[in-house]
Amino acid sequence: MTDSYQIAKLRETDRLFTLHSFEEDSDAATRLVSQAEQELRIFSHHLNNAVFGASPLIESVSAFARKNSHTSIRVLITDVRSATSGVHQFLNLARKQTSTFECRKVNSDYAQQPEEFILVDRCGYIRFPRANHFEAITNFHDPVKVRQLGVLFQEVWDCSESDPELISFSI
Repeated sequence: MTDSYQIAKLRETDRLFTLHSFEEDSDAATRLVSQAEQELRIFSHHLNNAVFGASPLIESVSAFARKNSHTSIRVLITDVRSATSGVHQFLNLARKQTSTFECRKVNSDYAQQPEEFILVDRCGYIRFPRANHFEAITNFHDPVKVRQLGVLFQEVWDCSESDPELISFSI
């Protein structure tokens, strides 16, 4: 298929793509992150390992984190215990890249937010309309939608706090 998220360009391809599996979710996230320059914002209930634990995504996030001193990765997690139980490569990476990553536990007022999302460089996104479900949508250039989701992200971020489990998850 030539009209696919697999050839989409961050900041250029303004088209909605529907993703139908955890593999596509992780692949699309990898493609977005690999084109990122400045920031990555993640709102997730437990950082689904099927998406966030895939090696290509971990490698892309790691490369992004090391890109320059101005890169920023902010992660909001609702269910910290679920995310920190067992081995989680994404959180292990966050622990190693502390100058780039900031993780917070979602304030309980927002814990019922049904949607999860990833925002990239204020222009690209992936949205998971139902938590813990593989169906998602992505757009590599929709600054208006990213701005709308960014307002929600910032609102939740501002009233959320660090959690001791996020700091010591791999100890």
